[in-house]
This record gives sequence, structure tokens and C-alpha cells, in this order.
Amino acid sequence: MNTCSSWPRCSKPTPISTICPACANCGHSIAASSKKPSPAAPLPNPESGPTLRAIKPARGAPLKSGRTLLAGARMPPAWRLPVLSLLAALLLASLLWLLALPAPLSLALAALGACAVPLLGRRGPHEQIDSADMQHFVQRLIDAIPQPIYVKDAEARFLMVNEAFAHERRRPASELIGLSSFDLSPSAAMSQTINDEDHAVLAGHAVFKEQHTTYPVTGEECYRLVSKRLCQAPNGQPLIIGAHVDITSLRQTEAGLQQAVARESLQRERIQTWMQRLINVIPQPVYVKDANSRYLLVNEAFCNDRMLAAAELLGKTPFDLARDPAHARKVMAEDQEVLNGGKVYKEELIQHPVTGEPRYRVISKGSCPDADGHPVIVGANFDITSWRQAEQNWRQASAAKSQFLAAMSHEIRTPLSGVIGSLRLALRAPGLEDEARSYIQTGLGSAESLLAIINDILDFSKIEAGQLRLEQIDFELATTVREATQSFRDSARARGLAFETSIDPQVPPFLKGDPTRLRQILINLIGNAVKFTERGSVTLRLRCSPAPEGSLRLFGEVEDSGVGIPPEAQERLFQVFQQADLTTTRRFGGTGLGLAICRQLVEAMGGSISLRSQPGQGSCFSFDLLLAPGRSTVPPEEAPITPHSHRLRILCAEDVRVNQLILRGQLVHMGHEVEIAENGRAAVQALAQQDYDLVLMDGRMPEMDGAEASRAIRAGGLPGCAVRNPSIRIVAVTANASDEDRDYYLAAGMDDFLTKPLREDALHTIIKDTIAGLATEGRLNARHALRQ
Repeated sequence: MNTCSSWPRCSKPTPISTICPACANCGHSIAASSKKPSPAAPLPNPESGPTLRAIKPARGAPLKSGRTLLAGARMPPAWRLPVLSLLAALLLASLLWLLALPAPLSLALAALGACAVPLLGRRGPHEQIDSADMQHFVQRLIDAIPQPIYVKDAEARFLMVNEAFAHERRRPASELIGLSSFDLSPSAAMSQTINDEDHAVLAGHAVFKEQHTTYPVTGEECYRLVSKRLCQAPNGQPLIIGAHVDITSLRQTEAGLQQAVARESLQRERIQTWMQRLINVIPQPVYVKDANSRYLLVNEAFCNDRMLAAAELLGKTPFDLARDPAHARKVMAEDQEVLNGGKVYKEELIQHPVTGEPRYRVISKGSCPDADGHPVIVGANFDITSWRQAEQNWRQASAAKSQFLAAMSHEIRTPLSGVIGSLRLALRAPGLEDEARSYIQTGLGSAESLLAIINDILDFSKIEAGQLRLEQIDFELATTVREATQSFRDSARARGLAFETSIDPQVPPFLKGDPTRLRQILINLIGNAVKFTERGSVTLRLRCSPAPEGSLRLFGEVEDSGVGIPPEAQERLFQVFQQADLTTTRRFGGTGLGLAICRQLVEAMGGSISLRSQPGQGSCFSFDLLLAPGRSTVPPEEAPITPHSHRLRILCAEDVRVNQLILRGQLVHMGHEVEIAENGRAAVQALAQQDYDLVLMDGRMPEMDGAEASRAIRAGGLPGCAVRNPSIRIVAVTANASDEDRDYYLAAGMDDFLTKPLREDALHTIIKDTIAGLATEGRLNARHALRQ
């Protein structure tokens, strides 16, 4: 190491290959001479400041290193630190500004420069900083920047590059110094572009652009920001300072995000299209609304209902579409209720928003989050106007059918009552021959069969109309079974069939339910078994098992050894008007309603009915009913058809001649005095003329029916015709046999209700109760005494 003697104050050891800054003008080199300069050589003037300038190598000769970029002169100690600090700060600021680096990196480099500048001045008072140290410092500074940075001279040759630039070119930095873009660019077009940009910078323009290109060596696609600006060297020569900021990862991420957004948008469009097509197949209006009750999605049915296109509906609120603002406020309130977690499900009668016609609708609304998590309202309006109209038509048809059946029942029961009553009176005639008695009994049986058919039709009509009423009373099971089987025991015995009844001992003797309907089920099943069995036996079995809530389930089986039923006929056997085949009707008779009525009665009583059968091997019908344990009941005493203890004066309002004869014969047989009124008005007039103890009132009569006459009697009579006893007991005797008819007549003021054909035992009981009532009131006198 030698010390340059041309600058006495420079005591820093200098490499032998370095040109002394003090000898730049004279070309003195330590390698050439180690002697002191001539005394004639002028020393730098400390007051004139430092003299720095670039050393321009010969044209076309490559630069050996960037360390010769700057040359310094002797600097007084007082100026050293301020000047060097200013120079370093300006250089650092210029780099940061020129490169337009990201903020975090700029801050880091600024902090590095701030720390490095003071270090430059930490020398002794007699020490100088040479250009080599400054070059070294700048090189270290730009090497710390992770993006390619370079400095070019006015001829666009590289004077300085950082490590990132050298790494990008896959060459050492020393090999790049002195080369130009034409030496490094992969194509002539690229080289020309760079050269044009360099000339533009030298002309005073700045270059800042994004470049989509390839890496110089690998050829891989890349994106980068290119920044070039003009800078003055200390000697006044123009320099090009440039930087390449690689943003490939940023653009790749951006492209990935754009692709993801595109995929998401496409997916949303597909879902939207799928949802639209899905709800379009729903034939009722369906919609989706946002939290402000604006329509987001509607189906074709909704558009057709509103008579608007979808584009005219989307974004609208109920206030925009409703005819009635009050209804719109109601809809908005329901929407808020749904958004708060509630649900709306109701039927309403409203005016159509377009036509104004009354419409029945079922409204259903709920809420759920959409794809972005925002709450939306999902609703549907089901127009059920046609259903309600059909229901109304059905009710009208059902009412008309009920009226028809009631009329037919009355018209059929009226003559049938005469037939049955006459035959029963004939059987009591003294001296009746056996042959005549047989004919009369045959006719009576046929009439009663016809009455059973009529009762089946009426029962089915009531069940179909939902008008069946079930009683809940205590009854004795053995009595009900005996009443249901008594007549079949005789017919089975006459046909040579064994008839057996088995009741499990575990079955309580008293149950609570509807004994009339249980009796009807047993009569239908046992009647079929006896009818379709020519030889063998018919068996009724009953057992029970516990059921929830203290009830019990009664199981019954009616088994026979008859003709059996083929499998294809079993499926339709419990349907109305169905039998095993047409020959069954011709051979055994019947309407085909019995089993259908049994099924409906069993289901109404909480049970089910089933069948197992094989042709030629008989059939077994099984059923179960939900009943409850009952309390002991005292069976009513059977009233014999004998004269009563007292003789009553009875007024019979009846317009049919045959029924008049039957009533008169039955009442006279019981020991009573009878008078006949042809209609309701005649009955009121008769009650105004004399006292009676009982009125038997027909329902349908000409001029004035039974209900109107009863109301007139309870009101005291007709104008100018006051009855003598408005509280007289009135009993309906009518062929209108439904529960509705019973309620109707009782509401008109009647006290009791009897149906035609009239059962003598029921009539006998009514009169017995009337006599007991008169006795309690103290109204029996000598007139009521029986004639001897």
C-alpha cells in the first residue's frame, strides 16, 4: 500500500490501481510514481469547495467497474460531514423517488441511509473520504434493494447495477458494466424499444410504465414496472437511473382473483337461472324479497297473476303494486314479522290486485339468508278459489242430495209404515190360520228388509256428509251382542247352521261408547256371514287389550264356512255399492253398502277392519274399536204391548189414510181414545175446542206442517183460535228420520221424536211416560179411568 503525496492531508492507504482524486487532471498514478508532485502543481483551494466529476472512458471501451464513477477532491474538515451527508441524502432520496418503490421498502432504505450517513463522517479531523468509499457505499445501498436497479451513462452503457439486476441476468455484475441494451436484450425489437426510452429520458422525459414481457434469460412470462429518470452526475454529465419492479406475482394473484370472480359470477348466474327455472315450473305465484320488501325474484305464475313482466316487478314493493294501501301496510308488517324469525301461513279472502275479483288464497312466508348472508323473504300465494268454489258446489250438491234422500225416505217410509203396521196388527188378529199367519210373517219380513236397506242408504249419506254422530254412553256388551244376534240365531238354526258367540272373560261386562253403531256393525257382518253360508257354522269372537289413557281396544271376528271371496274381489269389497260379483246381487240380494258402512263406522270409532278369505273355505272379517271401560247400567224394563193403566185422549195429526188406521189400531189396542186431524191447522183448531192429553204430530202435512203447528200451539194458537193447553205434550211421529230432523222438530217445540215405521214398544213407552207426567202434575181424573 502506498500513500499519494500529491495530497499531503490524505493519509488513507490507497490501492495501487486506484487513481488518486487529487491527480485526476495531471494523470499522476501511484503505480507510475511514488514521488511527491512538483511544487508548481497548484493545490486545491479549500474555499472553492470540492471538485467532483465523472471519468469518461474512451468511446467503445468497456468500463472496468462502477468504482470510477465518482472522483473527489481535497475537502476541508469543516465541510466534510455536511457535504457528504447532503450528497448521500440526495442520492438516497433520488433513488427512492426515481424508482417509485413501495412505501415499506422506501422507509427501510431511508432508515438505512439515515443510519449510514453519520457513519460517513466518523473519521478523524484530518481524514478524507475518497471516491472508492463513496462508490462502495452506493453499491451496498442499491444491493440492499431486492428489485433490479441500474445506472447508465449518456451512451446507454451500464455504469452500475445491483445484485438483483445481475441475478436476473444470470451474470456477475462485473460482466455487465459497460454493456448496452443491444448486448443484453433477447430481441432487436426489445433493444430498440429500450434505446428509444433511454433517448427519451436523456431528452428530459421520464419513463414509468407497466411492461408485460419475459425474463431475459429464462424466457418466462413476467410483469414489471419500469421506471427511468434523468440524473446529473457530480461532474454534470447526464445519467440514466432505472429500476424494474417485478409485479408478476401481483398480476398472477390479480388474474387468479379475476378468474375466481368470473367463476363466482358465472356460478351465481347459473344458480340464478336454475332457481328461476325451478320456480317457473310451480303453477302458483312464488317470489323472493329483500329486507326492504323489494322483489328480487318472481316466477312466471307471479308475473301472470300480476299481468306484468318480470322486469316490471323486480325492485318494486307492495306499495307499488297494491290496489289498497291498507293491504300493502299489512303485507309489509308481515314481512317484518318474518324477518324477525316468525312465519306466516294463513288463508285469506282478498281482492285480486289487478282485476279486483274476490279470490281465496293461502299465504305462506318464511325467511332465510341469501348467498351473501343477507336475510330475504321467500313467499308463495296459492290461489284456492277454484277449490273453495268446488267445495261450495259440493256442499250445495250434498245439501240437495240430503234433501232428496230425506224426501225419498219420507215418501218410502210412509207407505212402508202402513205395510209393517198393518201386518203387525194382522198377526194379533184372533183365529188367524197358520197358512195366513205364514203369509203375513213373510210379508212382514220383506217389509223389514226393505226398511233395513233404506236405513243403510240414509246412514251412508250421513257418513259421507260428515254428519255421523257417535254417542258416548255406558252399555252392557252382552246385551248389545244378544240384540244383534237374536234374529240371526233363528235364521241360522232354520238353515241348519251352527251359530256360536264367544266373549273373552277379560272383556269388561260394561263398556262406554256407541252401542247402536256397534250393534249395526255386528248386524252387517253377521248378516253377511249367515247369508253367504249354506252349510257349516258362523262364529262371533270378542276380546280386548289395554289402550293408552285408560281406554281399551275391542277386537272382534266374524268367521264363517261359506263360499269365500276371491282375492281380486277383496280389494273393492269395502267400497260403496260393491259386491264380490254381479251374481251375488242376483243370488243373495243387497245394496253393496253394508261393508262400506262398516268400514266407515269402524274408522269413525278409532279402529280398522280387514278380511282374510279363500274361495270355498269361508271368510273371516276382523275389526277393532277404541272404547272405554263403562259403569254398570240397569237395563230398562221391556214394556209389553198391553193396555196402559189410564185411558188418554190422544190427538193424531196425520194426513195419510193408511197411517191413520195403523195409529188408531195401535192406540185403541193400548186402551186410549183417538181423534184424527188431517193437517197441522186442523190439529190447532181441535186443541182449541177441547182438552187432549197427548198430540202425535206428523212432520209433513198439507196446508200446515207439524213444525209450524207446534210453534203455533206453543204460542197459544192461531189468530182467533186460542188453544186450551199450550203446554200439552207433543210427540213427532215422522218419516224424516235423521238427527237433523230430530233437532229441527225439538226446536219447534215438540217434546219427543218417533220415526216411521212406528215401533209399538217405543209408542207404548212414550204414552207410559205421559201418564206418569200427568199423575205427577195431578191432572188425572175420572175421565182417564179405563173402561171396563
